[in-house]
Amino acid sequence: MLEQIFKAMLITSCAGAALTALIAAARPVTKKYFSAGWNYYVWLAVMLVMMLPVRFNVPRAAIHTARQPQTQTAISQPMPDVNEVVANVNPVEAVRPAQTGQTSFDVSRIAERAVGAVDILAAVWLAAAIMLFSVKMATYAVFVRGMKKRSHIISCPEIRQYTKKRVTVRIGENISSPLTIGLFRKTLIMPNVYMTEAQLANVLAHETTHINRNDVLCKWFVTFVKCVHWFNPAVYFAARQINAECEISCDAAVTANMSRVEKLEYVDTILALVSDKNRKSIPLTTGMAGSRKMLERRFVMMTRNKRVNRVTHILSAALAAITLAAAVFTSGVLADDVLNERYIIEVRNNGNLIEYENKPFFENGTEYLPLRETLEKIGALTDGNSLTWENGKSILYIKTSASYVKEDGSIEYIMEMYTIAPESDRIALGQSGAANSAPFVIIDTATPMLRGETLYVPFSYMEYFLRTPNMYPNSDYILNCQVWDTEIDRNTDRGPDYNKTTSDGSDKVRLSAAANTYWTYENPEDVNKQPVSVIKAFFKAFAKSDFETMKQYCTDSCVSGFFGDGYVFGMTRASIKDIEIDEREYAKSSNDFNVSVTVDMTRYEGSLYPEGQTEAAFYVILMRQTDGTYKIDEFATGL
Repeated sequence: MLEQIFKAMLITSCAGAALTALIAAARPVTKKYFSAGWNYYVWLAVMLVMMLPVRFNVPRAAIHTARQPQTQTAISQPMPDVNEVVANVNPVEAVRPAQTGQTSFDVSRIAERAVGAVDILAAVWLAAAIMLFSVKMATYAVFVRGMKKRSHIISCPEIRQYTKKRVTVRIGENISSPLTIGLFRKTLIMPNVYMTEAQLANVLAHETTHINRNDVLCKWFVTFVKCVHWFNPAVYFAARQINAECEISCDAAVTANMSRVEKLEYVDTILALVSDKNRKSIPLTTGMAGSRKMLERRFVMMTRNKRVNRVTHILSAALAAITLAAAVFTSGVLADDVLNERYIIEVRNNGNLIEYENKPFFENGTEYLPLRETLEKIGALTDGNSLTWENGKSILYIKTSASYVKEDGSIEYIMEMYTIAPESDRIALGQSGAANSAPFVIIDTATPMLRGETLYVPFSYMEYFLRTPNMYPNSDYILNCQVWDTEIDRNTDRGPDYNKTTSDGSDKVRLSAAANTYWTYENPEDVNKQPVSVIKAFFKAFAKSDFETMKQYCTDSCVSGFFGDGYVFGMTRASIKDIEIDEREYAKSSNDFNVSVTVDMTRYEGSLYPEGQTEAAFYVILMRQTDGTYKIDEFATGL
C-alpha cells in the first residue's frame, strides 16, 4: 500500500511541476491581463493537483483492423442484421494491461531489486514527510503559545463592520505588524502602538479580507503539500508565489474601490507598521508585513490595479479550468498506467497457463481478456467458428450440432451469432437458418472495451459466448482466471485462501480467484457423461428447489442419505458460485470424481449451518456408472 501511495505522489508531483512551469512561463501575460485573485488561486490549484492521486481510464477507440475476417461457409437462409446499433451504450473505463509476460531474458532478480529499492524510497519519503510536518506543527504550537502569553484580549467593536465571523482581537508585545492566527478560532493580534482611525480601518480591512477568504486555511494546506512533496523544488517555488499573490490579491480586494488618496493612506499604513523585526512572514499566519522587495511589488500592483472586464473574466476562468483539467487528467492517466503494473493475471485452460501477446488486465474488480486471442488459445475458433469485425462491433459465429436441409439437399449447420459492441453491457444474440430476430441480452455489469486494436471482454463473458449446449464439435474447456496484487514472487503464496494477506505477513494478496468457467458441450444424450455437466444440471434445478429433477442426477444412496423433506444437505436452495477441480481428478483411474463447489444458498431451518449463513463450500463426489455416465453419490465438507 505504501509503495502505491508513493508512486501516486510521484506522478502528481511531476504533474504539479509541469503545471508550475507552464504557469510561470505565462506570468508576464497573466499578471498584466488577469486579476490578482486569478493569479493567487491558480497557484493554489497547482497545490491541489499535487494532492489528487486520481486515476483516469481512457477508452482506446482504435479501429480493429489488424485481423481480417475469417472465411465462413455461405448460408442461404437470412441472418439477423449484425449492424443493428446496440442500445444503451454505457461509458467504460479502459486501462493498460498489467505487464506480466516473460521476456527473452530473466528479469525476475532485477524486478525484485527494483521493488526493494522502491520500498526503501517510499519509507524514506514517508518518514521525512512526517518529520517535517511534525516540526512545523511543533514550531507553530510554540509560537502560538508564546504569542498568547505576551498578549491580552481587547474589545474591538469596529471589526464587525468588516466580517461576520467571530474573531478574537488581542494586543501583543514584541510585534509591530498585525497578523492573524488560528485555523478554526481566528485571532487577530494587533501591535501595541498608536493608530489613527484611518490606519485602524486599513488594518481591519486587510486582515478581515484574509479571514473572509480563509487564507490561513490555504496556508495550512500549502504547508502540508510542501511536507508531502518535500523532494520537489517546484513545490517551494509555487509556495513562494502563493504567499506573494495572497498579499497582492488581498491588497487589490481592499483597495478596489478606493480613491488615489485613500490608496496612498493605505500604503502609508503598511509602511508605518513595518520594522526590521517583521519583514519575514511568519508561517501559517497572515499579516501586512513583508520583505522590502515584496512591499515594493505590492505597492506597484496597487497603483496598476484596474477593473477586469467581463470577457477577460470569462477567458481567464476558461483558461484556468482547461489547464487544471489537463493536468489532473494527465496525472490520472499516468497513475492508471503505473499502478496497474502491480497486477499479475494468470489464465489457465484445463490447468495449462495461457501465454498472451495481448496481456489481460484487471480493473474495478473485473478481469478483462482479449477476446480473439483467448478463443484462439483454447481452440474455439475452429471448424467454422469465426470472429469478425464489422462496423465497430465484433461478430462471433459458433457452429452448433443443430442443422437444417438446404434447397439443394445439402446439410447446413446452424451458427450461433453474438454481436459484441465495445462500451455496451449488452450483446445481440441470433442464429442462422431461422427466421428469428437478434434480441439484446444484458450479460454483465462490466462492459467490453477496445485497447488499441484489441477487443477485451470481462472474463464472465467468455462462458456466455460459448454456452450453447450443442456446440459442434464437442469440446470441454476448463478456464480459470486468477489476479494477484503483488510485485513479489507469486510462489510465496501459502494456499488457496484468497482476498486475504498471506500468513507470512508479506503484502502479497490474491485479489481475485475468478470462478472457474467450465464449458462442456456435447449432444443432449451425452450430458451425463461429463462430471461438470452433471453438477451444473443438478444445481440449475437446485436453484429452483426442483428436487425431483435433482434426483435424476443422483445415485439411490445419495437420495436416501442426503435428501429430506424440502431440503438437500441442509439447504432448501443452492446455486453455483464457484467450481474448482483438481487436475488430478481427470488423470486418476478410480470411478469417483471429486469437485469442490461454492454456492449461494438458503439454509434449511434446523440444519447445522449457522443461522444467517448464505454461502457454503463443500465437495460433491460423483461416481462413474457402468454405462459411462456420472451421478452424484454424496456431499462432504472435507476429504
